[in-house]
Amino acid sequence: MSQPQPEDEPISPGYIPIDPSFIDRNSPLSSNLMEDLRSNEELTDDRISELMRQFSSGFSEQYPTPGPSLYMGSLDNALTMSVYNQSNAQPLILFLYHGRTVSTNVFCRQVLCAKDITDYIEKNFIVWAWDRTNDVNYQKLLAIVGKHLGKPIKEQIASLPTESFPALICLAYNNAEIQITNVIQGCVPHCDALESLKEARDRFDYRIETPNSAGPLWKLSINEVWQMEPSVLHPIEKSSEEFERVAGAYARQKEHVVEIGKVENSSWLLQYNDKEKFIRERKNHGQIEEYLLYPCSQTSAQYILTYGFNNDHKVRTHHHGWHFQSPESYRRNYLSSDVGNGSPNPNALLVCRVLVGQTWYKDETIRPNPLACDSVTDGSGTYILDSNRNILPVYYVKYGL
Repeated sequence: MSQPQPEDEPISPGYIPIDPSFIDRNSPLSSNLMEDLRSNEELTDDRISELMRQFSSGFSEQYPTPGPSLYMGSLDNALTMSVYNQSNAQPLILFLYHGRTVSTNVFCRQVLCAKDITDYIEKNFIVWAWDRTNDVNYQKLLAIVGKHLGKPIKEQIASLPTESFPALICLAYNNAEIQITNVIQGCVPHCDALESLKEARDRFDYRIETPNSAGPLWKLSINEVWQMEPSVLHPIEKSSEEFERVAGAYARQKEHVVEIGKVENSSWLLQYNDKEKFIRERKNHGQIEEYLLYPCSQTSAQYILTYGFNNDHKVRTHHHGWHFQSPESYRRNYLSSDVGNGSPNPNALLVCRVLVGQTWYKDETIRPNPLACDSVTDGSGTYILDSNRNILPVYYVKYGL
């Protein structure tokens, strides 16, 4: 059954995080699939085609099946045959291999050699591969990606830690530029990898052409593999101390509040707790959690509490993402009428626990990168998030008209 669609805005790449339980540390390390390149070597199209054949042959020799079919040419030509193909456009996968990580052998055998995975990729994607095991090969990869895909994608790939490889980087064409839609890291199980591949294909298929745009735009789609049960709202008595405390601490003006509900959602809480544990294990220092506010329409609030945040709730200005505000910032912005997260009628408020975690400070030269940070901030009380797992609604506040 299709979900109801809310009122706000779209977009940003999604990724599946590492699942440590998937790593088999007793599994033997794999070996390289491409020869080591020289730093001064010029990579012609013919040379790259030769390396692709090496990769394909090496994979077939090392693993039970040949794995996904590869495009046997340059990245430039792979783009022409995939996302730039006007008659039969397809999303492109960059299969980035590393022969010395503990997850490579298991991922290649259990995921990339699985028949349902290879069949789905064969029907829905074009795949271009590279072995980044050797340092020189890795620098050559980054140079190729920077030349043909641009600096932002090069930086996102460079930000991935070594242990996250091998990786499948899913690409599509959007708003006149190539963008990452999904990143499937090497430490994810078969079911999650297949789900993310399907999501990447769906996001590609849901793009639409408009006569006034320079390129395709996305229709509605969530930015991560996300499932939850609908939230339960427990009304708080207006005469209670809790109602007074919440309205006084978070509402724009206490007298405007007509209803407050306490949000209960055990499935969302479980995923939030797992993400909090993951962030703490990274040995982040300082405060990783804040109570932040998400002003929106009542319709959007009800949608979020039923299905979670999706790309329709993202703000297009500055950095794409879900914009949360500290209580001080919210009240300050309310006075300047800049509080609504794109909503024309911000008559509701979600009070949320938010895992700000590793934060980047926004400036003109840095683009937010969900592969390397948990949130982006402007330093004035606004935080930008890109994953439901970092957010847990606690209270729903409804204002009078």
